[in-house]
Amino acid sequence: MQPPTDRIFLHKQLFNVKNKLYFLILLALIIGSRNNLFAQQDSVIVVFGDTRTKVSGNTHLNHTANRSVCKKIMHYKPVAVFHTGDIVYNGLKKNSWTTFKKFFAPIIDSSRFYPCYGNHELHSKTVAIDFSFPNNCSWYSVDIGRCHFVVIDNFSDYSKGSAQYQWIENDLKNCPSNYFRVVIMHLPVYSSGPHNTQNKKLRINLVPLFEKYSVSFVFSAHNHCYEKAVANGIYYITTAGGGAPYYMKTKDLPESQFFVNTYHFCTLVNTGNTLRMEAIDTNYHLLDKAEISLP
Repeated sequence: MQPPTDRIFLHKQLFNVKNKLYFLILLALIIGSRNNLFAQQDSVIVVFGDTRTKVSGNTHLNHTANRSVCKKIMHYKPVAVFHTGDIVYNGLKKNSWTTFKKFFAPIIDSSRFYPCYGNHELHSKTVAIDFSFPNNCSWYSVDIGRCHFVVIDNFSDYSKGSAQYQWIENDLKNCPSNYFRVVIMHLPVYSSGPHNTQNKKLRINLVPLFEKYSVSFVFSAHNHCYEKAVANGIYYITTAGGGAPYYMKTKDLPESQFFVNTYHFCTLVNTGNTLRMEAIDTNYHLLDKAEISLP
């Protein structure tokens, strides 16, 4: 028979082995969760707009907000950045573009940068030359992972029967069914701000396409705020907090769910069959979020 002291020693050994095993399992879970976090950060896509950089004499305007937004975006190390328009205050002035590229060089140099035309670009050729529109056209689409982005030019004809309208419909129709469809354009369909430029035209011509082809998110700008509206299962996000002065809320919309004036940007992360959007201010505060899942 084994002495009692030996039995106690054996129990201690088994206890230590179990503790070590639990520790190793816990360590593996911690390392795995950290690796997942880093992998998620690697797949972040950013959407923001209305930076509206300009130069008046030798005085740089809005540079504090512009630099802050850029710095906070870079914290997420985005693989791609979409700009919802009004990149500069006057697209016909070269020094406005020089200022933008100076303030946002970290993004331009390290991420794929995809702009769309705003009204302040004035259809400047600088956008197409400096940032190389895909297919050399002001409306285009790109795939990033399982996200299909459709960039629309609100300042070229998009009415039914136009070349852009036909392209949009054909592009959305041919998008794989297991991809998320995301639209980027400057003018908002739903906005509580003061400007309602073309919103009736947008609802007549483009919204039926968005609904027919199951668009998940429509990102726009123009009214300088963050706002989330929802209509027929589509999230309409106004992200225009890149540095331009705020526009106040001027009306109540039944579709609107959240409105705030603050400098900010939006992130998109696709995990499996889910696409998650988060709106983040320049203090890293989570302002708002939305999530779409495919069947």
